[in-house]
Amino acid sequence: EFGPPAMVDSVVSWNGPILTYRWNDGSDMFYFVYLDSANVVRRAHPGMEYRNAPDRD
Repeated sequence: EFGPPAMVDSVVSWNGPILTYRWNDGSDMFYFVYLDSANVVRRAHPGMEYRNAPDRD
């Protein structure tokens, strides 16, 4: 019961849409779902959003 994604994106290296979901579990998080051209999930992984992080040199 995720609801609609926050963003639907694409990249050249993946043949299908990438759905980005957001949630907060003590810190802001992403969950990326990679669909193929038939809208079947082929890959998924979490990611963290770094806000107010120090700049890197």
